[in-house]
Amino acid sequence: MTRTREINIKRLQDSEGTEQEIKKMKLSTMFYLKQLGFNQYDISTLIDLKHTSVQAATNRVTSTGTNLTEKSTG
Repeated sequence: MTRTREINIKRLQDSEGTEQEIKKMKLSTMFYLKQLGFNQYDISTLIDLKHTSVQAATNRVTSTGTNLTEKSTG
């Protein structure tokens, strides 16, 4: 893991900002860690998300091919 990602993970654990900003940071880091081969339990521990949240997000990517959580307006 790069030094930048170590710093970002620390920021996520002691995060400041709006709830939506924090969620986007955590999701971004979660998908990066998943690509690196981390399992769901380790990811949930590292970025302080419930295991079920990590599982739901990774399942969404598997089934839809996207990590977008916003609803379509079109």
